[in-house]
Amino acid sequence: MSATNTTTEEEIHPDILSWAREHGSERLRKGLEMGYEMYPLAYIEWVDENYPGFVLDLDDDGKWSVAECPSLAALQAEADLRSRPHVKEVYIVRARCWPWVYEADQVIYCDEEAECIVVRDERIPYDLVRVVEE
Repeated sequence: MSATNTTTEEEIHPDILSWAREHGSERLRKGLEMGYEMYPLAYIEWVDENYPGFVLDLDDDGKWSVAECPSLAALQAEADLRSRPHVKEVYIVRARCWPWVYEADQVIYCDEEAECIVVRDERIPYDLVRVVEE
């Protein structure tokens, strides 16, 4: 769903840059202050704050298909997410490979099948993925 990215600070959405300069970690704020792109850290920290539990599919390696019979928890999560102002798309999927956690600014993928929510926020050029908790 997402494309390969060569994001620079100038391309990072102003809302995210503003948040990063004010609320980001010391590392993120200092790096931006010194002129570094601080990519993907700016996205990672912003998503952690604004979409708790979601992980960016930075490498576009997620593999899934649309769920045919989603759980009630997934349907409720989808309804909540669709009401957010910058959300472009929300999918409930059966994921075969999905971004699980961050480690040293890298995404670690899980290959256990799971029901997940995939979100596209217009300010970020990546899919945001979270496992549905029952």
